[in-house]
Amino acid sequence: MLTPSQYSAIIKEAYAHGMPQGHERAILREYLQCELLTLLFEHPDSKNLACIGGTSLRLLFDLDRFSEDLDFDCFLTQKKKTAIPFQYLASTLQRRGYDVVFRKKNTQTERGGTFVFSKLLHLYELSGHTTETLKIKIDFTYQEARETEIRILNRFGFAEQIITLPLSVLCARKVYALIHRKRLQARDLYDLAWFFSRRVTPDEGTLSVIGIGSVLQVLEWIQELYRSHASQIAGYERDILPFLLDPNNVKLIRLLPSLAENVLKKDN
Repeated sequence: MLTPSQYSAIIKEAYAHGMPQGHERAILREYLQCELLTLLFEHPDSKNLACIGGTSLRLLFDLDRFSEDLDFDCFLTQKKKTAIPFQYLASTLQRRGYDVVFRKKNTQTERGGTFVFSKLLHLYELSGHTTETLKIKIDFTYQEARETEIRILNRFGFAEQIITLPLSVLCARKVYALIHRKRLQARDLYDLAWFFSRRVTPDEGTLSVIGIGSVLQVLEWIQELYRSHASQIAGYERDILPFLLDPNNVKLIRLLPSLAENVLKKDN
């Protein structure tokens, strides 16, 4: 566990690499995410895991927004379902001096759980309440094995090879999230705009699995979404703003339809 002086050094390092002041809690969370990922992918059971979602985009592909949760695909093998060694992670963190517990989800429809860190926020003067905790949620889904790629995690002194999915597949999965979430999330709009701003197109094989025949259907869906939610776009911009490293990039949410048209039409 970081001493207060080591924590201060981590914050200074974050500032030196362009992270904005006033986001010390997010920086601490990101440090802990890096420590958890490093521990996990050092473990032999990690070979059939892939880190996905917003945190993978943030830590492995330099997405310019903070992300709170860790999400994984656990690939099915011929022998058994891949399992995440949650108790190994918790016990290792405890040996390193953290006051942390892992609370497993208890429902059949939800998988994963939450690492609950006690005392850290008060120790590093991020909270005046001694009992306030910092939580990192972990979710996973079982998937058939598929093509992956390895990216290097290299932050805060951590260095590890992390298994993830190609950007085009992560883009297609973000389209799926947009379509199927019960409530539209600002982070999904922003992340999809971020993909298109880098001219990443969604993988058509992945799209076909979720019932979308072509990227042009994605474009049509985005255009209809923005027509039906026109009055709510400013609210989504307000929602994403606290998570952005550069507040000026909030404009990506409003630009999503134009970015999608520029990328998806030209690439077809």
